Amino acid sequence: MTGKILGNRYEILEQLGGGGMAIVYKGQDKLLHRLVTIKILRPEFTLDQDFIRRFQREAQAVARLSHPNIVNIYDVGQENDIHYLIMEYVNGEDLKTILKREKTLPFSQIIQFSLQVCTALEHAHENNIVHQDVKPHNILITPNGKAKLTDFGIAHDITTTMVTQTGKETIMGTAHYLSPEQVRGEPATPKSDLYALGVTLYEMLTGKVPYTGDNLIAVAVKHIQEEPLPPSQINPLVNSQLERVILQAMEKDPARRFSSAKEMALYLAETPPDSEEATRLIPKDEFATKLLSPELNKIKRNLKTKTKNSRLIFRWLAVIFTLVILLGGGAYAFNRYFNVPEVKVPDLKNKSLQEAAALLEERGLQYTVRQEYNDTVPAGYVIAQDIGPADPPVKPPRKILLTVSLGPELREVPDLYQKTINEARLELIKVDLNLEEPVKEGYHEQVPKDLIFKQIPIPKEKLKKESKVTVYVSMGPPPISPDKVGENLEIIVPSLTGLSLEEARNKLAENGLSLDENIQWETSDQYLNGKIIRQEPPENSKATKETGVKAVVSEGPGPLPRDVTVEIPVPNDGINHEVKIEVTDAAGTRTAYFGNHPPGDKIEKTVRYYPDGFIRVYLDQKLFEERNTKTIK
Repeated sequence: MTGKILGNRYEILEQLGGGGMAIVYKGQDKLLHRLVTIKILRPEFTLDQDFIRRFQREAQAVARLSHPNIVNIYDVGQENDIHYLIMEYVNGEDLKTILKREKTLPFSQIIQFSLQVCTALEHAHENNIVHQDVKPHNILITPNGKAKLTDFGIAHDITTTMVTQTGKETIMGTAHYLSPEQVRGEPATPKSDLYALGVTLYEMLTGKVPYTGDNLIAVAVKHIQEEPLPPSQINPLVNSQLERVILQAMEKDPARRFSSAKEMALYLAETPPDSEEATRLIPKDEFATKLLSPELNKIKRNLKTKTKNSRLIFRWLAVIFTLVILLGGGAYAFNRYFNVPEVKVPDLKNKSLQEAAALLEERGLQYTVRQEYNDTVPAGYVIAQDIGPADPPVKPPRKILLTVSLGPELREVPDLYQKTINEARLELIKVDLNLEEPVKEGYHEQVPKDLIFKQIPIPKEKLKKESKVTVYVSMGPPPISPDKVGENLEIIVPSLTGLSLEEARNKLAENGLSLDENIQWETSDQYLNGKIIRQEPPENSKATKETGVKAVVSEGPGPLPRDVTVEIPVPNDGINHEVKIEVTDAAGTRTAYFGNHPPGDKIEKTVRYYPDGFIRVYLDQKLFEERNTKTIK
């Protein structure tokens, strides 16, 4: 690519890097004589025209943003099959690179960078643009300390696809910063950006992301089900105000996060820049020291004029006064912190979180919240508490741990129309739903035999985890009644594309049609030798029983096979596991690998496949991972 000129204007100078979605180059705008960043979509994403249109629309929308902490998009273009963005060139490095090198950052820098990102997000949100992928990788830091946010919104469709299809590097990076609602497949909102910024703050402060796991699913589930370890337990120097900002930004319920990036910035601005200042805000013996220090200083001044013998007296007096200070301060602290009336913790179970919070505040008590799914307690209501009315009284401001319901764990019903039973079972397993067995059958005029023509509930309805979905499988068109024998009945022509001639003959026969044996052959680099390229009449058109369907068949060479290394971590749970790798592509469905492995084993297998298919990994006959071969580089 080096030396290539795009749009008769932008010259590619050198490659800067690349990610799962695009390759990034340093370039020169030959018209305005300035350096630019050129981001070129990887070829595998240029085949989906819907994605390209969304990509261009979103890029053009972001190009309207103008803010000193946002990397400007200058231009969006296409040259043949190359789709590119022209962006502001930033001399610096991304925050992730800095964190890999420095591990953690000083408090003052954390506040400085975070405030700048907040103002960038505030500007974007005011213009109805959600970033959708805030993370250290997308925050560039210039040599003079300016933070600039990049990749607004344009990676959203790709990120979502990778999350559901278990990619590798890009997905694992993104998964650590996804909000719980994004993990659940819900649309990203401005508060999703605040959650991701909270995770980024956490990493800047502790040198670690809050959730880790062996794979994408493990990390994603933790965003939904687990509370993050407080940063102060990793970095003891963290002041409480900054920790509260981080944990509020990372609330699982968006309603409990900051209302806006502006509000989050206000709280960050009030945070002390270092641990010394944080300590100074809460002096333990401030009152006692202020009361006695003037008297002690007066005695010191008087004693300085005394003789050598008087110095001995001073030493004794200093000891006495020190004891008075300690005893006075200790008595004050004891009276303040221990002579507090105890209160009984009320029963908070089955109360809303708002009611529970009010009851605790009335008694001077504080609370923390952990959330979990529950089939019986409504969302937002308390399931359990660590201290209750049956326990001994406690002293304010004791923190009470409340377990609050997220409601039943719901799953969205997938669309199973015109899928086979095995395909439907697989789709349901992926979302923790089950197929109602035995399946129901019925005749259907349009839907071919053995494909689903009806389901209950309908697609996109929500069901509790492990619920069952009922499907109706087509038995083909209803049989011809005796009084209609001989009539020219209309038959829906099935699709023959990708089938062999024998498979096509059988499928046509099932539908009361036949194959025209005058077969045409032509070369094809898309279909394997012997596979049908196209047909006449086309699929879903109507024909009579006498119609012979014509087929054009590939004589090769067909698509070239490709190889990919599939890595499978076997669970280290003390038992052996059965592992199977299955490939479905232009050559059909086949088992690429099968074997039994001990716990904790690491499997690496080279799998050969043809484009436009799926590689599925089964662990103990259950789907463990599925990869669309279109996403494999």
